[in-house]
Amino acid sequence: GDEARSGSIDYVRAIRSPGSTLKPLIYGMAFEERLVDPHSLVLDATRRYGEFEPVNFDRVEHGEVTIREALLQSLNTTAVLLLDKLGAAKFSARLRLAGTPIRTGIPDAQAGLAIALGGGGFRLWDLVTLYAGFANDGVVRPLTLRREEAETNTGRRVLTERAARSVLNILADAQTPRTILRETFVQGGRRIAFKTGTSYGYRDAWAIGLDKDHTIGVWVGRPDGYTSGKRTGLSTAAPIMFAAFEHLPRAATDVAAEYREDYRPDELPMRLGRLDAASPMGGQGHRLTITYPVNNSEIVLNPGERRAVLHVRAKGGIPPLFMILNGQILPGSRLNPYRLDVEVGAHQLKVIDNQGNQDIVQFRLLAEGDP
Repeated sequence: GDEARSGSIDYVRAIRSPGSTLKPLIYGMAFEERLVDPHSLVLDATRRYGEFEPVNFDRVEHGEVTIREALLQSLNTTAVLLLDKLGAAKFSARLRLAGTPIRTGIPDAQAGLAIALGGGGFRLWDLVTLYAGFANDGVVRPLTLRREEAETNTGRRVLTERAARSVLNILADAQTPRTILRETFVQGGRRIAFKTGTSYGYRDAWAIGLDKDHTIGVWVGRPDGYTSGKRTGLSTAAPIMFAAFEHLPRAATDVAAEYREDYRPDELPMRLGRLDAASPMGGQGHRLTITYPVNNSEIVLNPGERRAVLHVRAKGGIPPLFMILNGQILPGSRLNPYRLDVEVGAHQLKVIDNQGNQDIVQFRLLAEGDP
């Protein structure tokens, strides 16, 4: 109740940035419309959408990954790509029809792709409502404070049964925080499907988890909206959520036990095998470009150093990428940036992608005192 700390505000219903916590809904709707399957391949690369160019939280491009891996790693670029395919306006409208609207201050028809990464406001109350729907085969029921009220509400379907179970199957394999005793939740046979989220500037840390009988949502942040010192959902909110589950009885059924995948990876229909492979820059072109080191640049080392590891960055192209330094082929890498160990001197770096596209830069590595 401390007025100086906004202690009278109910932060279960306060509007905050949801970070990445809406991504499972995006993936679920993409499964429902058969845009992708959990085993579909996607190129995780930087794409431009007008002036919007999202990057991953770790600022690394992960190359070719499955949709399942993209959700487990919470890759921003892939989530935005899927939302672009679905339509941000359609996604926003479906959440509003479920009774859990994104608060953007604009009509659904004007919703932008940034909502995939926490653009807009959402309530912890609404997140728990939506995630409870995953365990209810895609049917969302409003939260109530009395059991008898819940029994009279039929709810609304936000995802098909198959799509909801597909998402649950992925989230049940999410990596538990290091501070959690793995024998309690993994070796002991108890699985919690969960997703974390961290809003821009580390202002909000989220963790939403569920088994077949319970859904728990945790928000950690400051009432004044100020940054909370690089505390993420995984490091701050998730341990609280798991600790809460320890006080609940174990569900009789595994949260993902009823799900059976439709296809093995080698049996996917051709149209589901790969998403957007022909246009990795979202229709804006996919020219392969080395963005670091810059062409004709000079890099000065620290005193006493004669070698350095450069984090080569490339944009565009079709993975895998192959590096050629001074005419010598280096191992290809699906990760971007690429760790390149070089010594003092002049160098030529060439990058070639899987389709033969290439880019070349010249650079010099200088020791202190070199002319």
